[in-house]
Amino acid sequence: MLVAAFGAPTVFADFGFKIVRAILDTVFSDCAHILANTSEDFRIAWTQAEGKAIALTCSAPDEELANLFVESGAPLLLFSSSGIEIAADHIRFGTDYRNSVRFASKYVAMLDAISISPTTTVFTWPDPETDLKRFVSEVIDAARQKVDDDHLTEIVRRIVPTFRTGDRVPVHTVISPRSVLHEIVAEKAPEATSLLPGLGDVLGRPENGAGARLMSKTVPAHYFSIFDGRETPATSPVELTGGARILVNGPLLHFVPGIWTAIPTFRVSDNRPSNAFYFDVVCGYDVSGGTLRLPAEGVFSSELPFVVPSSRNPVEVRFRIVEGAISGSFELLHVRFKPGHADQFAAQTAQAQHRADMKTSAGRL
Repeated sequence: MLVAAFGAPTVFADFGFKIVRAILDTVFSDCAHILANTSEDFRIAWTQAEGKAIALTCSAPDEELANLFVESGAPLLLFSSSGIEIAADHIRFGTDYRNSVRFASKYVAMLDAISISPTTTVFTWPDPETDLKRFVSEVIDAARQKVDDDHLTEIVRRIVPTFRTGDRVPVHTVISPRSVLHEIVAEKAPEATSLLPGLGDVLGRPENGAGARLMSKTVPAHYFSIFDGRETPATSPVELTGGARILVNGPLLHFVPGIWTAIPTFRVSDNRPSNAFYFDVVCGYDVSGGTLRLPAEGVFSSELPFVVPSSRNPVEVRFRIVEGAISGSFELLHVRFKPGHADQFAAQTAQAQHRADMKTSAGRL
């Protein structure tokens, strides 16, 4: 018997994982607890389990492992958190806001295949007053287990040792309400407060933590950096004066594998003479790029298709001036990332993987 539970590393996912382990430890006399994020780790652990019931927990499955479970038909449980909740869990341990969002994008992308599988039951952060026993019963049903009242009481006691039959235990007495996470962001990353309402657009995923695949992402300049070695947010114009160089890069977010199109919008001022700009997109060993020669003034957009071979690699867009300049400024406004058609994903990803295999010794442009 195998029950696989997934979720980004948050308080809620840890809570869900604890429930799944408690269920199998109660129902089966001998149960193996497995933590695996790669297909190879899972195969090794499966062999070592030697026929025991298995409670698998996973936060960032690689594509092969995710597809293995999606195709298996086994019951899958996703303890889903929104981007804010994932980011806040990193912020509370001292990670800055932008890097916390990058971590959140990684888990959202790597759990995408699980979240849309027809065999997955998605749990979102429960209302604080939800009865713990009732929530545990819903997890039991999703795990396709049958338990009597005595076993249910034992399972709840593994989570709350003082639980007695007939007690009503609100979930908020076991895990903090999700509102606490918003308070953490406001306290430890106050500069991010104005950015939180748009985080769903940045991650391409609604803030309830669930949603359809292949949503466009609109990433404002704050998530990009002036290429000055200090990770300064690119929220102001960059002077062009000086030699050929990278001006701005970012956002270093993670995407669902497949073909995408980057559509940057930027402002150029006093670009005299008409300097050439080059922008490219890097994901792993895959690089796409193009050159633009722009007028002296104006707001412009361009489009560049690129391929994401794996969600493990962040996407980096780089804007550079090709020649030395004596005047002018460049200001990135935002970049929209548009997904390709679903039927392009398999072919494009296979081509990207082939190119990656051929470029193992290649460096960045």
